[in-house]
Amino acid sequence: MMQEPPPEISIPSTSVVTDPANPNKPYTLYNITLALPMRTYVIQKRYSEFATLHQQLTALVGTPPPAPLPAKSWFRSTVNSPELTEQRRQGLEKYLRAIAEPPDRRWRDTAVWRAFLNLPAAPSSMSVRSLDGGARGFGSMRGISGEEDFLMASRDPGSWQDVMERMKKALRDARAAVDRRDNLTDNTERIRATNEAVEALSKAGKLAEALGEGLKTLKEEGRIGPGEWRTRLDELNNAKHRRDELNQLVSRAGRSGHPTDKQRTAIFDNIPAPAPRKQGRVLGAPRQETDETRERDNRGVLQLNQQKLDEQEEYVKDIGVHVRRLRHLGTEIYNAIEQSKDDLDTLDQGLTRLGNGLDKAKALEKKVSGR
Repeated sequence: MMQEPPPEISIPSTSVVTDPANPNKPYTLYNITLALPMRTYVIQKRYSEFATLHQQLTALVGTPPPAPLPAKSWFRSTVNSPELTEQRRQGLEKYLRAIAEPPDRRWRDTAVWRAFLNLPAAPSSMSVRSLDGGARGFGSMRGISGEEDFLMASRDPGSWQDVMERMKKALRDARAAVDRRDNLTDNTERIRATNEAVEALSKAGKLAEALGEGLKTLKEEGRIGPGEWRTRLDELNNAKHRRDELNQLVSRAGRSGHPTDKQRTAIFDNIPAPAPRKQGRVLGAPRQETDETRERDNRGVLQLNQQKLDEQEEYVKDIGVHVRRLRHLGTEIYNAIEQSKDDLDTLDQGLTRLGNGLDKAKALEKKVSGR
């Protein structure tokens, strides 16, 4: 699979701001410019946020990033020292580029890195793989719990969709375990299948909780629009509804759920033969036999029909997932176009001001030369 090109990262300038809650303590913000294939944007970060990023990346990967983080100064402040500000700006820019540009992707394939730069999540990122507990990622690193992993990934617009896919997979696993349990006759195997369903539903519940918190954060921070927020909220509520239905099936434990094979046999064996139909006009022709139905009895045909319905249901669900992905992509393209329009408007205003300035300069030049 082709890897996405790394963003072009630079820190061209800094800003000194004052917190309204603490006006006596100004601090420095580093203006990070990121150039992506479709857009360019600027984010602002404090040095303390860089320090937190460095700690998290080191804990996740198990080794520090390639370039060292500029050391903290205890006796000087960047607010009062332009030399220290420039030195730290260059060091932080080198630090970010050392993560973004080399072939070693371990640090930039984490949700922490992408959330720090407001980047969409990569499908093969460490945070996504670690949700299944199989790859070297959040779930397998020491000192970080699974709930924190889910919540951290859900706070990124792209990773949120990846976590949702993990929740849907957990629901599918629970459904498969319930169906397998209801077709078993051995009580030990039925208990084992029930436990598998309970475990999958527990995982789905944790993911749902993280998705809800992440969606709330994305809305509060304005990282997704109202329409996208509503779409994701509906998707999450539908998944929760499926989880509740599966919880009810699991709680029945075969008592009032799907009948076992023995129960199905008893049911079909006790069905009375249909009464002879009266002669009369019959609308339509009887359905023709196929290779799949020719060797089956009535019970087998019903099971085949149910299997076909289940396959069609899964197919429709897959189509829904693709439609939502296309809608998400369309929203991203629309946002990029709107951002481009704003940039063009800003450029047009700047050109207009420049033109007015040139006209004034020409008029002044004529006035001076005429003297």
